[in-house]
This record gives sequence, structure tokens and C-alpha cells, in this order.
Amino acid sequence: MTILRAAIYARKSNDDDYKCPDNKSITRQVERATAYAEKKGWIVESNNIYRDDGIPGAEFVKRPGLNKLMANKDNFDVVIMSEISRLGRDLQRTAYYVVELVEHSKRVFYYLSDEEEKANDATTKMMLYLKTFASEIEREKIKERVSDALYRKAGKGYVTGKPVLGYDHKKINAISANGDLTFSHSEHEINYEEALIVKNIFTMYGDGIGLKKIAKVLNGDTDSNHTDLLTKYFNGIVPKKGKANKNAWSHVQVRAILHNERYTGKITYGRTKHVYKSGSRVTEKSDDYVTIIKPELRIIPKQLWEKVVKRLSESKNKYVNSRGGNVPFNGNVNNVAESKFLLSGLCECNECGGTYVALGGTSGSGSNRKKRYKYGCGSHHNKGNTICTNNHTIIIEDLDEAVTEMIQNEFLDNTAIDYIINKAIEIIKEKKNQSPDVKRDLINDHSKMIKEISKLIELVFNGVESQQLSDKIKEREERKSFLEEEISRLEDVEKSQNFNPNDLKTKLKSRVNDFKSLISDQIFDARKALKHLLSQKIRIIPNGNKSVQVEAKTHAGKYMEAIDDDDHIGLICS
Repeated sequence: MTILRAAIYARKSNDDDYKCPDNKSITRQVERATAYAEKKGWIVESNNIYRDDGIPGAEFVKRPGLNKLMANKDNFDVVIMSEISRLGRDLQRTAYYVVELVEHSKRVFYYLSDEEEKANDATTKMMLYLKTFASEIEREKIKERVSDALYRKAGKGYVTGKPVLGYDHKKINAISANGDLTFSHSEHEINYEEALIVKNIFTMYGDGIGLKKIAKVLNGDTDSNHTDLLTKYFNGIVPKKGKANKNAWSHVQVRAILHNERYTGKITYGRTKHVYKSGSRVTEKSDDYVTIIKPELRIIPKQLWEKVVKRLSESKNKYVNSRGGNVPFNGNVNNVAESKFLLSGLCECNECGGTYVALGGTSGSGSNRKKRYKYGCGSHHNKGNTICTNNHTIIIEDLDEAVTEMIQNEFLDNTAIDYIINKAIEIIKEKKNQSPDVKRDLINDHSKMIKEISKLIELVFNGVESQQLSDKIKEREERKSFLEEEISRLEDVEKSQNFNPNDLKTKLKSRVNDFKSLISDQIFDARKALKHLLSQKIRIIPNGNKSVQVEAKTHAGKYMEAIDDDDHIGLICS
């Protein structure tokens, strides 16, 4: 008798179905599913337990647990869940994943009903669609109930979200229908200690002080320039942290405060809404929002508010114009595009754990002075020396050269190239042996996709139009394109009958000799490759006043150290 290997999938949303106690707890789902497997005589290994905590049922892209489950289908025979809604609350995508599992000979069970999901013929597939349809309807009802309640609260000026710096939530009680005193709602009230911090932030920015400098002052940076400002605006007393920044103030948080209309006594709700497109949540602007004016909640005087708004607008225009006028300003220049520097964001500070970023700077003097970028700790640069004292910077070319030299020496030497080529020969031989059967299956599947697409398009011509139909056509078109790529790839393998390992080794070694220039010419691709190679961020360790130690660990088990002597980084590998 074969003992089946069982996988467990558990998911919980923050606003999930209150009717089922199991769905409120990931731990409970796993425990109940484990007990169910034991009862059936199945084995559940720890690496076959997949969890998605706090993820809505309509989210399918940002679902690490489910994605890992589907990627590891060869590791189990059975999947156990509490019910169909754990897999998702989207009719089309939930059904797709169930059918995908079943078609790969994986059995699907729900422990709450002790039911197996067949989905292997027209009748069982129809039942699956009905269940997932009911689950999606329930999700929409939950969303409507929550949204309606929040809009009613917002319309009365009540609290609908998290606390904002400068305000507290005052709980209001009321007499219930049975005569008991019970919680009714929360209202905003000014927290005058925090309100003073907010007002001083606005005053500093209105006086021409930059966002990063304000953040450093708030963090109590000991630079004399910043201590002078702390004395001027806060009487030399470092203000307490805000509600959303328990560790440190940042320029991003300062900017968010300066844009918040609530400080003028204007409360809005529903300006943006969350919707699901292509299986993932996105944020959209909404015209259907609530605005309440409450003068008693104003913290920032009208004149100061207008002064700050004017400067923010000027700063935005200046930034956009500096980028040629075609880059949308989002308040964070680091998020505008993928970095053009090889190691920006891939290194971390040993002192604070902050990310190393590319910093502008100059070198030389007089007419020889020129711009030269360096890597430095982002926390120190943006938040000040009370958050991180590591002020050491590394010339970008030096660190880039050290890391690329390490890669070339440790992973692209002649031994490594020989290994790669020999491994490629083995894979090609194996693919050649498998090619006839695999290619036949791919061609059959490709023909099937063409027929299905033709039938779906025929329905459209006959007047049947729906979003679901469009999505089905799109899915099959994507599948058809994938199959065509796979067939083409197999044909390339079949054409490689004259594969010459020695010629390939010669060409590859020639390319490796020019590795550094290849890296510098293709930074974007090089960054992607590094992200796959590194098992963790490259660690920058300050070592004295003018030097650092650089360490990197890779998935290949290699270890790299580099010493920066302030003029050049000498590489040490072990």
C-alpha cells in the first residue's frame, strides 16, 4: 500500500469570513488539516505546509505560499484545505488552480466537509464553478458591508483609519437597545504635544529647510548645524517619534505630513480605492469620496499651509524639469526607476542594517573638480548620525570593480567554464532523448489551444461578450505563445547535432576575459544576475576611520572579503 504525501495550504485574510472560526487562524487551519491527514493515514512533512497570512482571497499574484505550493507539485500527492475559499475568492482564478492541481494528478480535499474536489469531468467542474462563484459573491458582500460602514462613519466625521500624528482617537460610548453602555465609535481630537511637532515641521519647511535636514533634526542629529535648528524650533529637545515611525523619522514621512490636508481641518475618506485586476490588488483614484470640514481640528494656520503648498509645488516642478519634464514625481527619487548603479540597494550597513545607496559627490578642486558618485549608508545619509554613525563612503567604481573581480575569479575561471560546458552537454543529451515525446505532447497541446481560441472567438462573433470570455481568450493566447516558444526551443536542441564543446569553451573564455566591460554596459541585467547569485545583501563593515570590510555570501557557497584602504579596494577571496 502506497502512503500518500500530503501538502497543507492555509490562508487567512484580515477581514475574512466571520462565520467560520477556522478561517480566522492560520495555526488552527494547519492543526486541523494535520489531524485530518493523520486520520487518513497520509504523511505531512514540514516543507509541505504552505501559508498565506493576511492575504485577501482575490489576490493571486502576491501570494508566496500558493505560488510555492504550485511550484512544488512534485513533492506531494494530496492537498488539504479547510474549504474552497482558502484557495481563493475569485471564480476564474480559483477554479484554474484547482483544475491545474487535478490535471497534474494531485488530489484536493477539504477537511471541514471531508470532501474531495474532483474537477475531472463536466459535472464536477460545473460544481467547482458554482462553489467558487458563491465564494466570490461572499467576498463582494463582505467588501460592501465594510465599505458601507466606513462611508457612514466618514460622513459623520468619525474615525475610519489609523491614528495620525497630531490627533488621538477618543472613544465614544452610547446606550444600546437593551440599556447597556457600550462602545459606539471613535472621534478625532487634537493631541497638543504632537500638534506642536507638526506645526514646527511645517514652519521649518516654510522657512526653506529641506526634507532630509528636517528628518535629521527630528532624530536629534549631533551635527552643529542640526543642533542649532533643534534649538531654534524645538528648544533643544528632541521630539518624540511619530505614530508611524517608532524607530526614526525619515524624509518620506516628513513629506507625507506636509501633504496631509487633515491639518487644515479637512477630513476625506475614499479618495482612493482598492480593486483587483489580473489577480492582484491595485489602487485607483475615486471620484466617490467623502469630505468633512471640522474647523476645530485645524492645526496649521491657513497662511502657513499656503506657504508650504507653494514651496512643495515649486520643488516638484524643479525636479520634473531637471528630468526633462517626462518623469512623474512621486516624492521619492529612488523609486523613479531601477538604479543605474550596479550595487545600489544590494549592500547593507553592518551597523544599522540600512541599505547602501548611491550618493552624489565631488572630488578634486578648482577647475579639476568633478562629480563622483559613492556608495553610502542610506540611514546615515537620510536620517542622521543618531540613527547610524557609519559615515564612510566608498567610491562606486572601486566597489563595483572589487565585486566583479570576485565573481570573475571565483565563478568564471577555466575550471568553472569546463564544469558549465560539461553540465550543458549532459542536459542537451538528456533533452535530445526526451525531445520526440515532449515535442509531440507540446504540438498536440498547441493544436488544442488553437481550436479552443477559435471556438471562443466564434462565440464573440455570435454576440456573446463578457469579461470572463475575454480573459479566457487571453489565457489561451498566452499558453499558445508559451507552447510555441517551447517547441522552438526543442527544435533548436534538435539542430545542435554538431555541438562542439571545444569551440564553445573557446568562445565563452573569450567573453569572460571581457566580463567587466559586459557588466558595465548592461547594468540592469547584471543587477538581476547579482540578485540571484547573492544569498544575502553584501555587508559593509566599518573598519576604523577610513576603511571598511566588505563581505558577500552567495548561493554557490563562495565567500568574499574586500578591504577598502580609502584609495582602492584590495580583494581577498576564500
